[in-house]
Amino acid sequence: MSLKRQNPDQASLIGVSCVPAGQALELMLRHYQGALVVVSHDETFLEKLNLTHRLMVNEQGWQLIAWHKRHLSTS
Repeated sequence: MSLKRQNPDQASLIGVSCVPAGQALELMLRHYQGALVVVSHDETFLEKLNLTHRLMVNEQGWQLIAWHKRHLSTS
């Protein structure tokens, strides 16, 4: 995991390839108090971040919609 800071208010993540690093990232992002823009295809990871909205594109264009959580297994 490599976290690069452009300035104190911005950071970009490049590549998380091990479980402990991914868990550390989840914890850090879940407790972050600012705005986040997260791009991921991993629905389980996204669910764990307690996000409030999702930006989606469909035939009508871009839509900002409320995030609806699925019930995830905690085991």
